[in-house]
Amino acid sequence: MNIPLDVAMAELDLIPKGSLPQNIFRDTYFCLRENSLGQQPTVDGNRQAAWDAALAIVRKNWPGFVPECDPALLAST
Repeated sequence: MNIPLDVAMAELDLIPKGSLPQNIFRDTYFCLRENSLGQQPTVDGNRQAAWDAALAIVRKNWPGFVPECDPALLAST
């Protein structure tokens, strides 16, 4: 059982696939969130930190990007 992977996968289910920037956001969020839950994280261990970092990365190439997600994902941050 890999708890960081399980948590990151469950949260990824709340971020739909879509356009290229949306898909890059999904992948980036997933990697950052799994890292944030690991033993030696480089990202704070909360959902919002992973979300903000992923959004900053994607907005470097798509400045007006607004990610789609199930509101439940951020409601319990």
